Amino acid sequence: MKPNDYYRLKSAEIKEADIRLVAAVMSEHVGEENAVRMEKLVARCGLGERQVRDILEVLVKDYKWPIGAHAGKAGTVMRWHTRKSCNLGLREHPA
Repeated sequence: MKPNDYYRLKSAEIKEADIRLVAAVMSEHVGEENAVRMEKLVARCGLGERQVRDILEVLVKDYKWPIGAHAGKAGTVMRWHTRKSCNLGLREHPA
């Protein structure tokens, strides 16, 4: 199973609609090469920037989802890391 498929399935399990929405959108942005700018994420979700930031924090702290930001680049960019050290039972497959 590819990481974005895994996170898409995990997002469907979230009961809170706004958190589920942000998680579903972020499942399309797994890996540094698929990073999404905060402005685009806010527009896709139809929520305010502060609300999206708070939801991302919930996904990281409560759901343990690996979401991070690029440092040293203009604007805020969100990304998901797929780490071999994560014990998710996932294998990276070539696209």
